[in-house]
Amino acid sequence: MTDIGDVAKSVVIEVLRAHGVEVSEQQDGEPGMMLLVKGDLLEVRDIPERASKRLLQYFSRTYKIPIHHFYNPQMLPDRLDPPKLPN
Repeated sequence: MTDIGDVAKSVVIEVLRAHGVEVSEQQDGEPGMMLLVKGDLLEVRDIPERASKRLLQYFSRTYKIPIHHFYNPQMLPDRLDPPKLPN
């Protein structure tokens, strides 16, 4: 059973990248570890297949990402449709 509030790894990576975090799998070291880079901040971290609410809160604080983007990625700025002009 999964925790309430957990999010799929693919969504977490998508949201991180949309907010300018470079995410890649670490070449050396433990398998599955992800390299996260934004500005001067660099960290290596495991992102599980289902990321917990606690991990999402950490990413939100650390990378200045609105928490609701993890739960509703359709709200990401680059995914919003441009306004439609009247005919």
